[in-house]
Amino acid sequence: MRGGRMSLMYELLLKCTKCGLCQQVCPTYQVSKNEMDLARGRVRLARLVAENKYKWQSQIVHSVETCLQCGACVESCPSAVKTDMIMNLAKRDINKVKKPHAISQFIYKKMLTNPKMLKFIGEFTRYYLKIKDKKVLRFFNKLNPIEEVRRLEQGLPAYKEDLPLLPGKAHVTLKIGYFRNCANLAVFNSLAQATLKVVRGSGAQVEYLSNKCCGAPHWFSGDIQTFEELAKYNINNVEFNNYDIIITDCATCGGILKKYGELLDTVEAKAFSDKVMDINEFLIKYGIPDNFSYKTRDDIVTVHDPCHLGRGQKITIEPRKVVSAIPGTILKEMKNSNWCCGGAGVYSVMQPKMSDQILRAKINNILDTSANVVLASCPSCIMQITRGVKLFAPSYHIQVLHPIEYLAQNIMNNNIKRQTS
Repeated sequence: MRGGRMSLMYELLLKCTKCGLCQQVCPTYQVSKNEMDLARGRVRLARLVAENKYKWQSQIVHSVETCLQCGACVESCPSAVKTDMIMNLAKRDINKVKKPHAISQFIYKKMLTNPKMLKFIGEFTRYYLKIKDKKVLRFFNKLNPIEEVRRLEQGLPAYKEDLPLLPGKAHVTLKIGYFRNCANLAVFNSLAQATLKVVRGSGAQVEYLSNKCCGAPHWFSGDIQTFEELAKYNINNVEFNNYDIIITDCATCGGILKKYGELLDTVEAKAFSDKVMDINEFLIKYGIPDNFSYKTRDDIVTVHDPCHLGRGQKITIEPRKVVSAIPGTILKEMKNSNWCCGGAGVYSVMQPKMSDQILRAKINNILDTSANVVLASCPSCIMQITRGVKLFAPSYHIQVLHPIEYLAQNIMNNNIKRQTS
């Protein structure tokens, strides 16, 4: 057995008692019924490599790479096996012997690390969304030879006009730093507008931070060097001490930003993490939805709990409380709302077959609620579920939004209900 990371991984591997309780909660196993697509099987294969009985051959690598790292097995394991960390350590080792996929390499190394490129892509995407339903574009879409690009395009949100800002009132006297996620820059400008509309409307002073990618995609892919570079950049360059709170409207960003302190183990990183709040968490803690008057809706709404929000940050009640602020809205819980949708960053591109099987189950659960609105607090989940509706429920008129978008769209502009201290 090799030292370093492999020794640490081996210590974690030894905790598994092979009880198989992970079968009940693992999304990949539920669709494939293959032991290699289960935490127990993946742990067993990783142990064989750690004991030098096998190398990182293709079948074992595939088993590791099809893990969503959703954390469901970790949450349910009676032996507290940290399968997510085992998979992370395994990926670090695999990265040394396997050539990275060109698409993931471009996204991780070139795009996500370059805010200027993300902004350029965002401008192009916004223009594309405005015209994408025209016949010429539909024709060229069919000719698009790159399957990965087609899958990403299917998840793009509908074009939305700019949201009007509300006049700020002194409901919340805080200085807020807005950690804008990569998807906001590249795809979800409407999400950023919704966040700004509501937070500024509450009277809080909010400013964009000069951040780069949070580093979560790199962490989960085992590229620890790039993760640490991005994390240190964010800590050292956003002047976080100038703000009372750092908000994010991305579950994945929030999950990793709150772990900077643990993962980097510095005083500065811990101080940064202590300031981070998910937007749902922020809204409910400060009672912000109660400050506005809303249009009355007749929507049936269901909530998908992103892995990095519900399981990662233990935030589940808050998005539902946001929904309850809108009069006339009926909230209906879907089955397995906390099960991964199969998006998981670029997982849907890199593992399309497995991703689609998991996604189909999620869409079926949504349809069972008869909801016409699905809320998810993660841009990756929004894109994945949007794609799922187009593929598996094209005749249903289902909107997929972030809770803050749904809230912002239904606020009666220039109509602020009351002030709070």
